[in-house]
Amino acid sequence: MSIVNYRSKVNLCTVCFICSFWVCFLCAGCGNVEGLIDIGTADPAVVNNCTPIVVLTDQNNVQFSVERFVRKSILAGTSSAGVNVFIDFDDQLLALEPVKDLPWVYKYSDIITTPGYGDILVYKDNEEILRFKKSFRVIDKFKITLTFDDGPGIDKRSKRGDISTSPTVIVLNGLDNFVHGKNGVKKGIKAAFFILSTSDTFLNITYNKANTLQGKAVLREVAKRGNVIGVHSGGEYKTQFHSHDKRVLDPSYSVNGQQSENFANALEADLYECITTIEEVTGEVPEFVRPPLWRYKSNSNKAVGEMVKKAYRKYGLKMILTDAKFPDGGYYLISIVAVPKYKGFRKNLRRAFLSGEDNIIISMHDSNRYTANILDNILNMVVNEFEKIKFSGDNAYAGDRLDFADTYNEVRDNLLTKKRFVMFPSYNNGSKDTE
Repeated sequence: MSIVNYRSKVNLCTVCFICSFWVCFLCAGCGNVEGLIDIGTADPAVVNNCTPIVVLTDQNNVQFSVERFVRKSILAGTSSAGVNVFIDFDDQLLALEPVKDLPWVYKYSDIITTPGYGDILVYKDNEEILRFKKSFRVIDKFKITLTFDDGPGIDKRSKRGDISTSPTVIVLNGLDNFVHGKNGVKKGIKAAFFILSTSDTFLNITYNKANTLQGKAVLREVAKRGNVIGVHSGGEYKTQFHSHDKRVLDPSYSVNGQQSENFANALEADLYECITTIEEVTGEVPEFVRPPLWRYKSNSNKAVGEMVKKAYRKYGLKMILTDAKFPDGGYYLISIVAVPKYKGFRKNLRRAFLSGEDNIIISMHDSNRYTANILDNILNMVVNEFEKIKFSGDNAYAGDRLDFADTYNEVRDNLLTKKRFVMFPSYNNGSKDTE
C-alpha cells in the first residue's frame, strides 16, 4: 500500500470555529511534508466531502501529515503529545505511528489489499476529537473511460459512400490500435460517443451529422466497432447555443410522427428525435446523455435543472459529465487556439487522479480532425501524467494501475456506476443526482 507522495511546502492548517461547526482553511507556508492532497472546503458539521488521501493497494510505507486535518486551537501552544491518529477502514481501526522528529506526521506500514473509503480519526488524550468522513481512499485500479462529443464527424471532401477520411473513423482507428497495459500487452480500447442527429452551425459554418447518409454510415461504423452511443442533442437543435437549459423552456413541436402534445417542451422533442435516429440506424437504444456545453441547469431559475433532468428520466437517460476535458472544442478552428494549452489538460488529469475517484471519465471531440490525428499522443499523455504522480517508495505503472475500458460492456458499466464528477463539484460523492 502506498500514499501519493505529493511534495509541497505547507503550513499548519488554520481552522475556525463558526456556530459550533468545524471549518477548514488551507494556507501556504513552510516545511516539507509527504502525502498531502488539498482537501478543499470541508463540511462544517462533520468535516465531510474533503478530497481523500489516495492510497494504492499492495504497497508499503504509508506516510502523510494530519496537520491540515487538525484544529489550530489544538496545535496552538501545544505539541502532538497525547494525539493519536487512526483510520476507520473496512470495520477495522488502524492505528498510525508518529514519525520521529516530524510533528503531526504519521505513517502506516502494513499492507491493505481491500479497496474502499475510510474515515480519519484524531484522538487527544484517548478521546475522539475529530472525524473526517471518507477522507482516506484505498484504490486498486483507476478505470478510464474515454468519451467523444459532437460526432459523427464527416469529411465534406470525401467521395459519396467513403467514410475512411471521417475524423470519427480516424478516431475509431486510433482507439483500435492503441497499445496499453504493462509492457504493451493490450491493444485496442472502446469509448462512448455522444452524437448529434441534426446539423450543427458554428461560426456560420454548417456541419452535417447523422442527418445525412454519410453521417449515418459513420454512426453505424461506431456501433459496429463495439462502442457505446449516447445522446448529445438533435431535432431543432441547430447550434450548441440552443443548449438543454434553454430548449427546456421552448415550446414543443411535432417530430418523427409524434405530435407536439406528446412532449412537454422542445427539449423532449429534441431528445426523442436523436434517440429514434440512433435506434433506427444502429439498433441500439441509448442510455446516456451529455448536455452540450455542459449546460443543464440555470443559476437564475432552479426549476430549469429539474425540468431538464425530468426530460432525461422520461427517456431513461443518465447524464454523463466529465472528470477531465481535452481542450479541443468541437472543430478544428478551436484547436488552433485551445489545444496547445496542454498544461490545463494535464492539470485536469492530475486533479482527477488525486481526487479519490477511481472511475474517471475523459472527454474529447471526434468531430475535430486535429484530435483524431493526434489521438495516440493524447492517450499517451494520460498514461505519462499518471506515471508522473509519485507513490511512496515506488512509481505507479500504467499497466498495473490504469485500466482503459476496452469492451462495450466495460464502457457501459463504468458509465452506469458513475456518481461523482471531479470537474463538477455540485455532484457530491455518493449523490444520486446523476441522471
